[in-house]
Amino acid sequence: MRGWFVIAALVGAGCSGSQPQQPWLQQLPAQSVVRPNVMAQLTGLAGETLKGPANWPLELAQDEEPRVLWITTPDGSIRPGRGRGFKAALSSALADVSGHPAWLKLDLVCLSENYRVKLRGGLDGVGFATPPLALLPDQVSHRTLTRGGKLRPDYAQRAGWSSAPGKPAFRLRTQQGLWADGRAVPLFRGHRFFAPGDLSSALLLERATQAGDFLVRQLDPGGRFLYIYQPTVDQPEDSYNLLRHAGCCYALAQLSRAAGQPRFAQASARGLGYLLQQCRPTANRLDLVEKGSVKLGGNALAVIAILEYQEVTGDRRWRGQALALGRSLLKAQSPNGAFPVHKVDFASGDGLDFTSGYYPGEAILALTYLSRQDPKGPWLAAARRAATYLIEVRDKKVPDDKLPHDHWLLIALSELQKVTPSPLYVRHMGRICKAICRAQLRGSQEPDWNGGFYTPPRLGPTSIRCEGLAAAREWLPQEQQTQVARALTAGVLFQVQAQLQPESCVYFPKPERALGAVPRSLTNFELRIDYSQHFISAMLGARRLFPVP
Repeated sequence: MRGWFVIAALVGAGCSGSQPQQPWLQQLPAQSVVRPNVMAQLTGLAGETLKGPANWPLELAQDEEPRVLWITTPDGSIRPGRGRGFKAALSSALADVSGHPAWLKLDLVCLSENYRVKLRGGLDGVGFATPPLALLPDQVSHRTLTRGGKLRPDYAQRAGWSSAPGKPAFRLRTQQGLWADGRAVPLFRGHRFFAPGDLSSALLLERATQAGDFLVRQLDPGGRFLYIYQPTVDQPEDSYNLLRHAGCCYALAQLSRAAGQPRFAQASARGLGYLLQQCRPTANRLDLVEKGSVKLGGNALAVIAILEYQEVTGDRRWRGQALALGRSLLKAQSPNGAFPVHKVDFASGDGLDFTSGYYPGEAILALTYLSRQDPKGPWLAAARRAATYLIEVRDKKVPDDKLPHDHWLLIALSELQKVTPSPLYVRHMGRICKAICRAQLRGSQEPDWNGGFYTPPRLGPTSIRCEGLAAAREWLPQEQQTQVARALTAGVLFQVQAQLQPESCVYFPKPERALGAVPRSLTNFELRIDYSQHFISAMLGARRLFPVP
């Protein structure tokens, strides 16, 4: 029941007010929050009424307070309901809903006051003087109708209205409920809450599969992804990143293994075909070239993606290219194990002024993958030198709370530990995990922020940290394993609530294009492919917390 209390905690207790027959926002009490059980009952009544006469509890049936609400259905229709009492308002909203929609979303006004800025994303909607014109909180956020907390000048066009009704007169908030699968579920900022007991291996695989299906839809016949899609305006952005392309191929191969679904391996192969078209040979080496430059992380992720695909499918057609890319990694490494240059100009070979904290970890993981393909080659020794350098030199004197949250290094050290165990690797995994756990948001006044990272929390940074925690946990002392499991569970809860579901896509211009995707944050719905990539890997890694029946 926790989610039902959220709006109440934010806007306070209710009070009584005037009782017009067809009320509008000015007739409502300033605050009129209903109890969680009442909101649950109302949501259930909304669903049951469509099946036939509903059995109204006496308390709700006798309510005569002025009420304003809206019902949203899967086709995107938003039906207002106004009246004296819950029954009158709900009946008017449901009057022209036909058939049996798969779900219903109920928004009940719980706060109404004179319009003022600044509007809070996902929480505040606006009402106009002429009833029943209003923009629900989720409409405002899902159509990006604000800028700097104020309505944009083109808000009406963005909302899909033919003309603007003028300046808003009211700021409003709503309590939200969803009727789906025969039960009432509380919503907040348009999304569901989840409790630890809701999580299971099956649920995480289902959610990873949804994100994988989104990535497959983003892949064109030539193997190139639609890199960034803005669902609030149904527009792509014209940019690209081959490292994230490779990461998506890697995640799709992982998903194919976990789900037993060949379509994800086929999509990975299509993406790898495009990726390898961007590679250029030099002597016996191969480099992934983007905009005239070669990145250490690009070569590494290309190797990782190719070999993960090969291990999942048995398809060895690109093994030679993986080895050639690996030779470029060896060339980039110094005798002490460091990778001093992270980006070079392909034509001249000159180093460029660029450093990434993630590239060395990616390179170690790639070299470890290569050692499985070619056990007699130089790969494992190179991976060990690189890991030792990072632990004993780069990170040695860095305080624990200042350590980079290097998920790629955690994954790499976990893989190294399988083939060449070392207490050095275990200690360093423990240090990084400790830093990650300390930085996680807990006890936030924003109830849907908990489990995330940064302020406000973002999905990508949370997913990558969960990937690292999931990979490292099994090697840690038992006490720290328990701590990591708690942090990983909190991170997964934050992520699954934010993944776009039918009820949280419905206000987009084309909801079907965003379904299953992972947005940038709870209020920024940019869909970049790596958000879904890391979500997939995080969900698959976290499944190890839950026994499979």
